[in-house]
Amino acid sequence: MDEQHDIHLRFLDWMQMAVPLALVLLAIVALVLHFMFRPKHKTVDLSISPKRQLDRCSSGVIVIALLTVILWLTSGQHGIPEALIGLLAAGLYAATNLLDKEAFKNLDWDVLILMWGGLALGRGMEVSGLSFTYLLVDPASRLSSDAHLGFWFYRMNT
Repeated sequence: MDEQHDIHLRFLDWMQMAVPLALVLLAIVALVLHFMFRPKHKTVDLSISPKRQLDRCSSGVIVIALLTVILWLTSGQHGIPEALIGLLAAGLYAATNLLDKEAFKNLDWDVLILMWGGLALGRGMEVSGLSFTYLLVDPASRLSSDAHLGFWFYRMNT
């Protein structure tokens, strides 16, 4: 999308748009849930005691996570691509032995492969021009085809 339309949406730009929307939707959902399922008690006891002190591993995870978030938020200023920042974080976890062989085995690979497949499919649609062509189709016929596609997916999953 960057090359075709000269649109440069960075992580912080996306967050500036998405966070207020998410907060409004969260408030609406909280109100709906509050009125649909009235609480029986007026107060909630949220006393949580720490189970253990932060050790070297926990501190390392927090530092790398904060560094990753800061780099993602400031990617427009330093120019490091978001994908490289994610790879850097994974490399730091592996280099500091915070992500060992057992943790690597316990990753939910099917979700990761599904996400990578979606990203590859989206990029393929963008590079081939299919996504741009789809936007130029008559909206009435697109709505009709989307309805048939949605019905087909619904029937496949039930």
